[in-house]
Amino acid sequence: MTFFLNVHPKAVVIAALAGTCLMLSACSAAQTEAKTNSAEAAQRLQVKHVDAQGAQALLLANPDAVVLDVRTPKEIEDGHIQGAVFADFLGGNFRENVSQLDKSAPYIIHCKGGGRSTKALSILETMGFTNITHMDGGLDGWKRADLPLTRP
Repeated sequence: MTFFLNVHPKAVVIAALAGTCLMLSACSAAQTEAKTNSAEAAQRLQVKHVDAQGAQALLLANPDAVVLDVRTPKEIEDGHIQGAVFADFLGGNFRENVSQLDKSAPYIIHCKGGGRSTKALSILETMGFTNITHMDGGLDGWKRADLPLTRP
């Protein structure tokens, strides 16, 4: 106790200021790291969501857009969007199939109703895909909008 009584008041102020500076720099470093992580996540994958009409508009406006159909081969027999590439989400080799695709190309992903394609989004993100648009409602929504289908 007597140690503190013999300390000069200016030394206490200097020590308090030094401690405050250390705490502020630690907070600043944590904020910088959080911002960096957020920026990296934003560069990885930002999924856009559109309905069937929005998907068709994207296809018309961007000829480089690729339709990624993740339905089963049996479902595809009932019709598909012209020019689609296929990777059966339930087939057991989904990752292998999509690993062959250009990860920077713009994709419009869909399944029958939206469930499987939504699950596929996190896989595509971990694989490095960066430009994905999800067609909400899947091919069922495309059919309800009376948009054209191609038969194999």
